Amino acid sequence: MIWQFLTGKATLEKTDFRVHTAVMSNKQIVEDLLQRMPDGASLHDIAQEIEFIAAVRQGLEELDRRGVDSN
Repeated sequence: MIWQFLTGKATLEKTDFRVHTAVMSNKQIVEDLLQRMPDGASLHDIAQEIEFIAAVRQGLEELDRRGVDSN
């Protein structure tokens, strides 16, 4: 899931983040994010979104490196 700022309110939109971003470069991910953010989004809101996406991608990469333990 990723945060979406719609009409000034933070809501969750279910997205298969791994599939959606697996083939995208970091630049493409940011461009996609900017297209989906409302025109009135603050730089702070945009920065928070980028930080969130970066943290999720880092976590997914760590899971891929270690493998997912089913226990």
